[in-house]
Order: sequence, then C-alpha cells, then structure tokens
Amino acid sequence: LLETTWEDLTHPDDLAAERVRFEQILNGASEGYTLDKRFVRKDGSLVETSLDVKCVRRAGHDVEYLVATVQDVTEGKRVGKALRESEMDLNRAQAVGQIGSWRLDVRHNELLWSDENHRIFGIPKGTPLTYETFLSTVHPDDRDYVDRLWKAALHGEPYDIEHRLIADGRVKWVRERAELEFDAQGTLLGGFGTTQDITVRKQAEEKLRIQLRLTNAITDCAADSVFVTDEYGRTTFVNAEAERVFGYTAAEFLGQVLHDLIHHHHEDGRPYPFSDCPNCLIYATGLTVRNQESLFFRKDGTPVMVACSNAPLEISGERMGAVLVAHDITSHKRAEEALREADRRKDEFLAMLAHELRNPLAPIRNAAHILGHPGLNEPRIEWAREIIEQQVIHLTRLVDDLLDVSRIVHGTIALKKERLELAAVVEQAVESARPLIESKGHAVTVSLPELPVQLEGDPVRLTQVLLNLLDNAAKYTPKGGQIELRAERVGTEVALRVRDNGIGIPAGLLPRIFDLFEQGERSLDRAEGGLGIGLTLVHRLVELHGGRVEAKSAGPGQGSEFTVWLPAAVARKDLTAEKSRPAKRRPGRRILLVEDEVSVADAMGMLLSLEGHQVTVAPTGQAALEIAAAFRPEAVLLDIGLKGMDGYEVARRLRELPEAREALLVAVTGYGHEEARARSLAAGFDHHLVKPVDPEQLLDLLAGFGGAPSPAGPHDDPPD
Repeated sequence: LLETTWEDLTHPDDLAAERVRFEQILNGASEGYTLDKRFVRKDGSLVETSLDVKCVRRAGHDVEYLVATVQDVTEGKRVGKALRESEMDLNRAQAVGQIGSWRLDVRHNELLWSDENHRIFGIPKGTPLTYETFLSTVHPDDRDYVDRLWKAALHGEPYDIEHRLIADGRVKWVRERAELEFDAQGTLLGGFGTTQDITVRKQAEEKLRIQLRLTNAITDCAADSVFVTDEYGRTTFVNAEAERVFGYTAAEFLGQVLHDLIHHHHEDGRPYPFSDCPNCLIYATGLTVRNQESLFFRKDGTPVMVACSNAPLEISGERMGAVLVAHDITSHKRAEEALREADRRKDEFLAMLAHELRNPLAPIRNAAHILGHPGLNEPRIEWAREIIEQQVIHLTRLVDDLLDVSRIVHGTIALKKERLELAAVVEQAVESARPLIESKGHAVTVSLPELPVQLEGDPVRLTQVLLNLLDNAAKYTPKGGQIELRAERVGTEVALRVRDNGIGIPAGLLPRIFDLFEQGERSLDRAEGGLGIGLTLVHRLVELHGGRVEAKSAGPGQGSEFTVWLPAAVARKDLTAEKSRPAKRRPGRRILLVEDEVSVADAMGMLLSLEGHQVTVAPTGQAALEIAAAFRPEAVLLDIGLKGMDGYEVARRLRELPEAREALLVAVTGYGHEEARARSLAAGFDHHLVKPVDPEQLLDLLAGFGGAPSPAGPHDDPPD
C-alpha cells in the first residue's frame, strides 16, 4: 500500500468528486470532507467505503498531511439495497392487489402507512396521521359503526370489517383487518393492519343482487312452479307459485329431494322410486323431458296433475343440477273430463230426443192413415182424433220443455205472478197428468190442507212444476204403482210432496238428480221416455219463486219423494172475487188466412169454417193486400215466415189500408222468442200465437174480439 498512490486505489468514476474536495482543502476552504467512495482491491474487486478525511496544517497554514478513516460498508450497502428493493416490491404488490398496510408503534408513538394505504384513503403522504384523520374519510353513514368496532378492538375484540369511505370525491368500499399487540397487563403496544379496496367486488355483488332480484321477480310472476335442484335432486330454489300450489314454504322445500317430497306415489297409491321417474333421468343420464304429465302431491296429500319440463343446469361446462318447471293442469284435466262427459251426455240426449220425437209421430201417422180408410164409422173417427190430439199435445210439451231449458241457460225465463189458490194449481196439474197416470195403471192420491192456501206465483209455471213431478213419478214407477201428492202448510211455507213406490234413485245419482239431461240407467227401448230436463225445469222454476226442492230415496226399488217448498202468500179478501168468464163464441167472422203452406192453410181453414166463420186464404203477402181491399176482413191470421214479403211487412201495410185498419191482426208463427214478439208488436199485430196453435185458444180469441184490437197485447203464449 505504501508503494501505491491514493488515486491508484480509487475507482476512476469517483476521482473527480474527490479531487474537488481535495482542492477545497488545499485552498483553505475546507478542513476535511466525508463521502461514500469505492476503492479497488489488489485483485481488482471493489469495496464500498465510508471515507472521512481530516487535514493537519503547519503553523503557516499549509497542509502538512491528511488523516483518512476508511470504513468498509460493502455489506451494509448490499443489505440496504435489498431492503429498498423489497420495499419497492411490497409497494408494487400492494398497488396491484389494492391492499394497503399500516403499522402502529405505541412505545415510539409512530404510525406508518404504506403508499397504497395513502392512495386508498386519498390522504397525501406527509399529512399528519391521526385516528381523527382516518375517521374523517369514513362515509358518514358508516362512521359510528367503524368507531364502535375500532374501540372494541382496542379492548381485544377482533377487527375485520367492511365499510365505505369517501376518497377523492367518490365512494369506495374497503375491508379492514388488524392484529393488535398487548402486554400482560392488557396495555396496547402496537399492531399491524391491512386495508383492501373491495369496490369492484361490491359493485359486482350489487349487480348480482339486482340480477337475482330481477330473476326472483320474473319467477315470482310466473304462472308455473319453478324449481332448481342440485346434482342429487335436492331443492336449492323455489318460486312463490311453487309454494302456493304445493303448500310447502321455501324453507320446507330447500335441501329436500324434490321427487321424494311431492312425487312419491303413483295415482293408484303404489310407491314411485326416484330411479323410475322420467323427470329424474336428467340427473343420471342428462335426459330431459318436455310437458311430461305427472301426478304430484300437495303438502296436505291432495293430488295435483302437472305438465313437467326440465333442463340441465351447467356452469362453466360443469353440471350443477337441473331446473324443473311444473304447469298445474288439474283444472284443465277436469275441464277435459267435463267436456267428454258433456259430449257423452249430449250424444245420449240427441238419441233420446230422436226417440221421443218419433214416438208420437208413429200413432199420428197411423191415425191419419186410418182416417183415410173408406167406410170409417164415427167411433173410429173419434178415436183417431183423440190419438192425434194427445200426441200433438205430447209433442208440444217436448218442444216447450226444450225452449224452457234454453231460457234457463240464457237467464231469460220470466214469470207472470198473480194471487192464486194452491188447490187450483194442484187440480190443474193432476188433470194434465191423468192421461199418463191412467195409461200406466197407477193409483193417485191427492191430499190438500183443510183451509185454503194462497200463493204468489205464475200459475202456468207452478202447474208445470207439479206436472213434471207427477209425470216423473208415473214414468219411473212400474205399472199399477202408487203415487201420492200431498200439500200442507208448514209455518210460512207450503210443502208439496210427490211420493211414489217406483224404481227409486241410486245414492250416487241423488246429488245430480236436478242437473240438465241427467237420468238414471235407461234400457235400450227407453220405455220411460223423457229428455232428462223435467227435473232441471222444476228446480229452476221453484228457485225463481223463492222456494227450494229436495229429492229423497232409500235406494233402487225403494221409490222416491220430491218436496217443493214455496213461500205462502198472505190472504186477501178480494181473492174470492169471481173471475170473468170467457166470452161466448160468436160465429160468422170474416177471416183472412195468410199462409203459404197449403196443408196448414187447408187444415186451419176447415177448422174455422166448421165453427161458422167465413174464411178466405191468401198464399202470399201481396195476395193478402189485394184480397183485403175487397174482402174487408174482421180478423187476419197472418204467418210471419212468408216467402217474398214477410209477415211483418204485410202487417204494416194492412194497417195502412182503410178496409183492414180495424181488423184483429194475429201473428201465427213458429217463432216464440222475445225478439219475434217485439217485432210483432212494432209491426201492428194484436196477438202473437206460436204454432201449433191451440184451437180452443184461437176460437176464444176470435169470440172475444169486439171490433177493436184486444188490449191483451201480443203475449198470448208463454214467451220462449
């Protein structure tokens, strides 16, 4: 070393800096210097040093010599560099992970924040760090919460919280965790903590919550039950409709194997294993189903018919379970069954209708043939007339019943109520039913209260009620049976009981006995007759009168009893006033008959002529107008459905003719509904009669006509 110069030992890059310092000593500007310097070892390697140089001067102030202290700091420099690089790596890692850190040293009163911690909180480096500084950045809505938990942490409670703060004018979410150190006496010594920026995660969670709320809203609005299951068929999600349909709460569904909970049995009660269920093949084989009809069960055990569809639930290609949608088709299936039953009953009804309509046509045809036989004596003619009249009455009643059913279905049936005697209604019904009862060889017993009983009702409809019950008893009682009609006053009501010893009513039929077209078992010949609508009419007509009807039977072969309950009317003194008698018939009317069907015109003309009337027939509306001017009719019987000019137009024109203006104008038609009657009234008709016209009613109508239109109006038949 003594043979080596100072500059020879110095690293070339450090010479310039040291020469400047040396010159300052020589010039007297400095007494020494300190600097970091690199020396070159004998082997050429470098050594990092800390150099401290002092000068010693002579009395004349010249530099006598220099004293240099050289300290090897190579290892310290290496460690310092590594530490700095480690700190830089830590800062970079915290910046990438958005995790800041802090250290608290209570003994030295130091609080150190990492760069990332400053960035997260938006507090510039160099700002004094206090608890108040930190708390001021916390969102106002979270400040009390954070303060409470931090103070609890100072007493040893865990500190791991998520909260909001406001940094750089925007809201952030952070997660803070801390590990605090305490001495044996519980005094805080310090601690270390981290702050993680979780804003992105929180935003993603909020989006997920919004998506879940949307999904829940969609599934809750769905009319179908929606289930999500795991790969073992255990329920992980149900919507509100599933809870409503099956009666389980979501909590009762979750975690349970869906098949075992609601699809555990076949319809006949046999167990239904999970492995056999088509809806469950998706878990083992991935096989899906679409609209698979299945019988599920509610919590209370009642069955639910559903149409099922399912699909696999996959996330990132991994099968996680399945989604099942069940559409409740119970009401649909019931409707289908009801439709099939209605179709069956409709077919049966049409068959019965054809049978019932043909039955009276046969004797009418035979009677008509007999009437054409030469040499027919008077008793045979009377017999044929009675046969035809009876069968026409029967046909008319069938048609009337059908029309009454139509009125009931459409709610257009109307009552013409008046004060009446119960005895009169019973007498009329029994007399009307007597031909059928006597033809069956039945004995009928009628029992009435000793004192008169008054009702407020439609006499035609109440007679129809009793007549239908008597006919029903006669038809379903074997020949030579017993029928009893008993009427009695019970409090404020009147009870009318019709009892028979006939075939009875099976228990299964009793609840449906008043349903439309409902009948018991019928033989192929349908000997009892009827269309299965009589009891429906009874039930509805009684209800319209404010009453009720009941059916009882001990079973097949035990007879039956029908009881009609009607409100009794309060008696009035004027009820016994004598009613006006029908006017005495006066022959000799001039009658214009307008009818385009020759056979109908001939029959009606013959009937009127036999009663002493002068009849002229017009086959068309135009002919009627021409004949009326010369014939000057007192009455016009006018068919509505004429070819060409219809009856409504003919009526209007007749009212304009001076020769026919005061004539009695009667509509004779097959249309009896309210619209047809209203049109008749508007066209100028005095009466509206529905074919087949009752001859007695027509003759009485003509007899009561005094030269001016009758005030009775156009409603002479019950409206259709």
